[in-house]
Amino acid sequence: MARFLKTLALTILLLAGLDLSVAGALRVAESRGMLTSLVRFFEYGRSVPGKHAVWQNTLGSVDNPMEASWIDGVLTGPLFYEGATDDPSALTIRSYGMSFSANIFRAAVKMDPSLTWDAHVAPAASPNFVYYANQLDRPNRDAGDIVVLSFLSSSVPGMASLSNRTWNPEQPMPFTYPIYRAVNGQLQSTQPIVTSLEDELNPAFRESWNRQLRTEDANYLPIAFAWPALDRSPFFRLIRRAFTSRQQTKAKQAILKPEAFPIAETLQLMALKFAQDARKDGQLPILFLIQGRDPGDVQLLELLKPVLDANNIAYLATVELVDPTNPANFRSDGHYQFIKDDIFAEAFLDLIKDWTRTP
Repeated sequence: MARFLKTLALTILLLAGLDLSVAGALRVAESRGMLTSLVRFFEYGRSVPGKHAVWQNTLGSVDNPMEASWIDGVLTGPLFYEGATDDPSALTIRSYGMSFSANIFRAAVKMDPSLTWDAHVAPAASPNFVYYANQLDRPNRDAGDIVVLSFLSSSVPGMASLSNRTWNPEQPMPFTYPIYRAVNGQLQSTQPIVTSLEDELNPAFRESWNRQLRTEDANYLPIAFAWPALDRSPFFRLIRRAFTSRQQTKAKQAILKPEAFPIAETLQLMALKFAQDARKDGQLPILFLIQGRDPGDVQLLELLKPVLDANNIAYLATVELVDPTNPANFRSDGHYQFIKDDIFAEAFLDLIKDWTRTP
């Protein structure tokens, strides 16, 4: 027995020493900009509070994830392409989406430089964020505008969340948005307590905000938030990442079940309400249905086509133009190949070719 305990203690000591050595090596590599992919691999396993603490240490730096995509910044941000014409009848596009849709519009304005494009984009934006931004920006639009709402299949599980931090814990950007749910033919919303970076950093909000995430966000995973002090250990980060990934897959599968969350009804109501509002304002509403490469994603066209056709709502469904089951159609970062974005852009320009703005 004594020999066993001695061996066990020695093993633990050696593992602890190895863990400390790896931690030290990672710190040196990070400070010198070396082994970036390896450093990033271990960073994925940090807790959500641990990642936020790292980002808070560099507030004000370029592309700091802590500061990105809060709704006020999205509505007033600099992503704006001014058309190369002074013609008052030239078309203006107001878009609400994510990088996938932004890539399509970049291709479109290259093909038609007369277009003016006003973009409101967030990373991996879920349908509820996109709809929320569209609603808040409605007073800023004009009659004659083309208004585009984009849904991304891989972000649909985020409909049950108040923030990317819960449904995307490897890149837990903290910006917030409501949860919308179809109830008796109406959209009911759950508003987040925190709506700005100032709120996020205010200790007065912390307890109530954490409670709201735990109780009202279906994607909240305790393992992704617990024991941030253990982030010092690379070994524990690997364990956390493994458990978080498994629990995240289970949460996604649960949310996609109709009895867990009314995804189809909610998306349909969002699309219908969006189109009704835009038409009331004298604008052309268009839906982008962007299907990602994961075959387990919700099939957006199947869910929405009946409502879109019944209400004569124009849409662009990527699945009708490019096969999402063919890996060759995607870049290594998961986005469509640029040549595919050109195909989508041409289809979009065809949708708007007969729309005219009254000067």
